[in-house]
Amino acid sequence: MKDDPGKDPPTAIWLVGKQEQSMKENESMIKNVLVTGGSGRLGNFVCPYLKSQGYNVVSTDQVPAPKE
Repeated sequence: MKDDPGKDPPTAIWLVGKQEQSMKENESMIKNVLVTGGSGRLGNFVCPYLKSQGYNVVSTDQVPAPKE
C-alpha cells in the first residue's frame, strides 16, 4: 500500500517528528536519562557515554556498584 501525500503521516512518525522539532527549538532543555542496570556490563559503558554527551544520568540497579 502506497502512502497518499495528501494524508497525514502515521501518528508515531508524526509524534517523533514533533518531538525532534521541539527539541531543536529548545536546545537548553535539560536531558535526563534513567539507566536501569547501571552497574552491569552495558551500564558501565552507557552511563559514562551519556554523561560525556551532556545528559544528566541516574542509574538504578539491584546490586551495589562495583568498587573501583
